[in-house]
Amino acid sequence: MSRIEDEQRIVRDLGIVQLGKLRANKHKPDWQAESVDDLFAFLLLEVEELRAALLIGKRAHVALECADVANFAAMLADRVSAEDCIVMGCPCRGATH
Repeated sequence: MSRIEDEQRIVRDLGIVQLGKLRANKHKPDWQAESVDDLFAFLLLEVEELRAALLIGKRAHVALECADVANFAAMLADRVSAEDCIVMGCPCRGATH
């Protein structure tokens, strides 16, 4: 398998898990109502959960936590603007990412 095919596979496979996690959590409050700061805090919590899953070493658990991390990162990417970066102290100084 080529590198490009491998990259496409891992993005596709994680995307399937991400969508499953989003659907399983649809009963939770809408992430679009959350502040960028709160989304970032949730992302950090999910990174800690991923770290714990890695220590346990169960592949399925790690995949689920990776999906959570990826989902919060995607939510941040969708929500963030140059103005948000200035508020959070991002070194971009408001430049477009």
